[in-house]
Formats: sequence, C-alpha cells, structure tokens
Amino acid sequence: MIVVLVIGMLASIASANYRRATDEARKSACINNLRQIDSAKGQWAIEHYEPGNTTPGPEDLDPFIKGGVAKVYCPGDSTKTFANSYSINDLDTNATCLLSPTKHVVPAESS
Repeated sequence: MIVVLVIGMLASIASANYRRATDEARKSACINNLRQIDSAKGQWAIEHYEPGNTTPGPEDLDPFIKGGVAKVYCPGDSTKTFANSYSINDLDTNATCLLSPTKHVVPAESS
C-alpha cells in the first residue's frame, strides 16, 4: 500500500510539472510567432515604403514568413488558423495573440 501511495504522489507531482512545462512551451512558441509577424511587418514596410499607421494584411506578410502565414498559429488554437490566432495591427503596434492577449506578449526590449 505504501508503494502505491508513493507512486501516486510522484505521479501527481510529475503531472503538475508536465502541465506547467507544456503551457510554458506553448507560450514561448506563440511569442516567437509574434516576433516573426512583427519582423515580417517591418520588412514589408521597408520594401513598400509604408508609413507607421498602415496595417498590412496576411497576404502582404506571406512572402516574408517561411512557409507563409498559413503555417503560423498559436499552439493553443484548436483550429490552427492564422486568422483565429493573431491580430496583425498597424506597423506602430505589435501583433497580438487573440487567444491569450495578456499572457502571450512580446516582452519590451530593455536598453
């Protein structure tokens, strides 16, 4: 009985840590996607001489993202579509995750 109890305790601890690690990995993947979208926005703006208040569409960013925007989605999105995962926003505003806009945020750069 004691062995079963110990195994149960270890399993509960391991599952909690696994869940936390999985959530952090999804968050990191989403933030990396947001960085990729913002980089594509910058490249598009430079190539097309666009002002900061312009908002590019997904078709504008397609050539600047490897595999196109169809391959970019938040890991938490069950539909696995760009449109349900991200809002591109204008050039002066970072892209945002539509599924978790408060947790999946690109950290501000420190000087």
